[in-house]
Amino acid sequence: MSLNAIMSTATSGMMAAQTGLRVTSDNIANVNTTGYVRKTVSQSNLLSNGMGVGVNIDAIKRATDAFLQSASLNAASESGRASIVASTLNSAQQLFGDPSGSTSFFTVLDDVYAAFSSAQDDPSSSLLRTQALTRLDDFLSESARITASLSKLGKDADTRIAADVGRVNDLLSQIDALNTDITRAKVAGADATGAENVQSKLVDELSELMNVQVTARALGGVVVRSTEGLNLAGDGAAKVTYQTSATATGFLTVQLANGSEYPTPLNISSGEIRGLMDVRNTELVNLSDQLGEFTSRATEEINRAANAASSVPAPSSLSGRDTGLDAQAAVTG
Repeated sequence: MSLNAIMSTATSGMMAAQTGLRVTSDNIANVNTTGYVRKTVSQSNLLSNGMGVGVNIDAIKRATDAFLQSASLNAASESGRASIVASTLNSAQQLFGDPSGSTSFFTVLDDVYAAFSSAQDDPSSSLLRTQALTRLDDFLSESARITASLSKLGKDADTRIAADVGRVNDLLSQIDALNTDITRAKVAGADATGAENVQSKLVDELSELMNVQVTARALGGVVVRSTEGLNLAGDGAAKVTYQTSATATGFLTVQLANGSEYPTPLNISSGEIRGLMDVRNTELVNLSDQLGEFTSRATEEINRAANAASSVPAPSSLSGRDTGLDAQAAVTG
């Protein structure tokens, strides 16, 4: 082996060692950095006519596991959905108050029955009659207030879905744009892990909003697809739209970057957007319907009790005298 070959072999070894030290120092410096993934150096020996002539740095890679990353994305999506559903339903529950407390919606109905019971014991008391009517009005007003508040929660969910969809479109555009930077760096043999870390954090944020499938591209970067396989990023960024109206169930559509000019329905099964759509389209609607039925049944029982106290059959004529009072004044005394 010539002296030049010996020097070349030694130089390649020194450069490989220098690269390894640089990668190691970067790993140590970012040990507490959120979202940073440890880097490793992939190297191979150089051969010439079967003889070793040094070492080659093949690539600097991120120490990731595709299976664990996929599981992490799925878990983030499920967590995002469950968290927003729990938060919204907790807000809805607070509208009714603590069932064991003295000021809850259900306690107001108990007060109505108690007031009518007291008025029955002393029918001549205008104060008790007024209190009974006031308690009934309080119950109906509280029911109307809760219904309006549930409707507002639905509108708030609409607003948040629209904001989340806007963020999804931003993330898809950034993820797609980073593919170009990553591919360019890999083709040039440069370190692309910085851009890959940024892209990975964007994918993590995207998975919290909606569940996606992520696969690696051969030349670097990722392809992001929906659960039904629609290409959202990797070959151009798609645009997601939230379709809704005051009386219709909201749904998502997507305009593919290299697909039909017409929007395609987009189905998601988890993520914050899915959770918001569930509470907006189903949970809050069901809760409002149940409240309406509860109030209706309560008023039916009150009417039934009033009818039971009326003479049957009704008298053909009534007699009285002109007191100069209207109906409200007569009731309240």
